[in-house]
Amino acid sequence: MNDQPIPAQTEEADDPPFGFVPLVDSSASERLSGPYYVRLDKDAPAIGFRVQRRHLNRAGMCHGGVLATLADMNITPINRSHDLAEVNPTISMSLDYFAPVLLGQWVEAQPDILRRTRNILFSQCVLTADGVPSVRASVVYRIGRPRDAEKPPAGAA
Repeated sequence: MNDQPIPAQTEEADDPPFGFVPLVDSSASERLSGPYYVRLDKDAPAIGFRVQRRHLNRAGMCHGGVLATLADMNITPINRSHDLAEVNPTISMSLDYFAPVLLGQWVEAQPDILRRTRNILFSQCVLTADGVPSVRASVVYRIGRPRDAEKPPAGAA
């Protein structure tokens, strides 16, 4: 293992595949771990990113926490098409890592909704790196308030 830090690059090309557009409504933490791109195709929605040097761990592979962040965000491309809330907190998530993800690879997750109740959404996805399955994720979300619902006044419980 190399004990030298990997130097940060200020400019690295993302070059997302055709059909992917930048995720514009990102939180500060998502901007730090991204940038992310979404494909809003109704039949095959997906979210992905290109592995850059800043995503690598000391072993030179994409850090598992970066991949977990993408798995947690697998709900993003389906929020609007399934009439979900703006914020759907994660209740639980489990991941199985079975192949390394390397510098320059395109990583994407295609969400699959397993079941939706009034308040809970059960989903799964497989993260692929240049088309090779690398991580399997199971994620459960609490369905938040609908987008068009009025927000409670400040200070209200």
